[in-house]
Amino acid sequence: MKKIHFLSCAMVLASIVMLNSCSEDGETEMEPGDNQEQVEDDSIVDSPPEQVTYFTFTVGNIDFQENSERWVILHDENGRLLDFKPYDSEDFLEFTKRSDSLPNSLIVTLFSYGSQPNPNFEVINHGMTTFSDIAVNSDWEFGMYSSSTNKGFENEIKAASHNGNSTAANGSFQFTLNGIQSPDYLEQNLFSSKNGRVSNGYSIENDNSGFLTYFYDFVAIPDDANDFIYSRIDNEENLKYYLLENVQDGDVIEVDQGDFVFYDEYLDIPFETNTFYEASVEAYEDDQDFFSLGGYLGYQLLNTSTTNTPLDNPFIRPGYLDRFNKYRTEIKLGGNNYLYHFLLHGEKPNAVGPPVNLDFSITDNSLKGFQFETSVPFVQKMVGFNSTSNQGNTTFLTNWLFISNANQNPAIEIPLEISSRYPNIDIAGLQYSFTELSLTFSKTYQQLIEEYEDNDKQNSIESFEKIRFF
Repeated sequence: MKKIHFLSCAMVLASIVMLNSCSEDGETEMEPGDNQEQVEDDSIVDSPPEQVTYFTFTVGNIDFQENSERWVILHDENGRLLDFKPYDSEDFLEFTKRSDSLPNSLIVTLFSYGSQPNPNFEVINHGMTTFSDIAVNSDWEFGMYSSSTNKGFENEIKAASHNGNSTAANGSFQFTLNGIQSPDYLEQNLFSSKNGRVSNGYSIENDNSGFLTYFYDFVAIPDDANDFIYSRIDNEENLKYYLLENVQDGDVIEVDQGDFVFYDEYLDIPFETNTFYEASVEAYEDDQDFFSLGGYLGYQLLNTSTTNTPLDNPFIRPGYLDRFNKYRTEIKLGGNNYLYHFLLHGEKPNAVGPPVNLDFSITDNSLKGFQFETSVPFVQKMVGFNSTSNQGNTTFLTNWLFISNANQNPAIEIPLEISSRYPNIDIAGLQYSFTELSLTFSKTYQQLIEEYEDNDKQNSIESFEKIRFF
């Protein structure tokens, strides 16, 4: 038995020696990379997620008003708060997050606070504008315009600051209009060149026979603008015009109301009786640039409203001339619960007016649950809520706009740090105010967002068709 035990021990010992020998040989003969996959897998598991940038906000050189503050607030697509930061002129905000916790999309809210003190009262405004369905990794700009874009806005401001016919660059002329039936209650006397309306007023002579005479003693002739158009609505509610061509310094021109003629084309726009309307049309020469504000440049063909022109005829009839290819046509029509707004820079419009089917209903008018139904096709919507309160001589305003292409609003909260910083903000008191739908040829929601990503895409010469429901 002892011999068997000894042999068994010897055999085990020999086996151990052989195993050790094989192990050493295996290590020397192992192919490079046999262990590499395991090492790499271990490193991936052990490394923490990266912090990545998912939204940036670049601010231009803006002269913000005193006593004002601004914030960018970000939520995810489900309304969960992600981050918020204040911003000022020439700031660059960078929002970062772990790469393994990025949202699918963003809800961006621009918050502003402003105080407008006056000697006898003060207005404090809290404004919020919320944009839904914003792509992750978006880079937004605020007030970042190129020099060429700024130049365009500066030219408009300059043009708006004075009337183009106020100086007599090429002299002046006299104009007399006879045979105006009294009373001229329509107050529609538009005298203009391509540089806008004649700035000088006129004197009126009443011959006591039921007719008036209008005297323009000094009409300036602007540089490179020797043609004039006099457009007016007569007592029979017809829009007519008189064309003065190649007027020269010192001319004395006298015409009669009977010399006025009809426009080449008219656009009939029906509206509801006893409701609000405004209508204006300016014509431009082919070599002229449009002016977005209207009324300062271009021949003034029509400028009427329920305020200054109480028409009995339930139609507004803008007139157009074959000699022009470019017009600025702006029409506003107010119904019982809506305001229709049409603005076109281009040729004469074929038709203007709200859709025949104006079905619109709100299924929930609360701030967080707001939702509506409509048969009106739209490419962008804006919903407004507001609140007003007063304490002594101070008025507190809270306004919140929601912009998107959906028929509902996101349910989000303003961060407690911000609402605590501005104790008079009245989120709880916000009441539904309006829903504005941008119709077919208006700027789409995607185009609006692209303008925030590149401010130079913004265009002051905009055409749109909108309807606002109250």
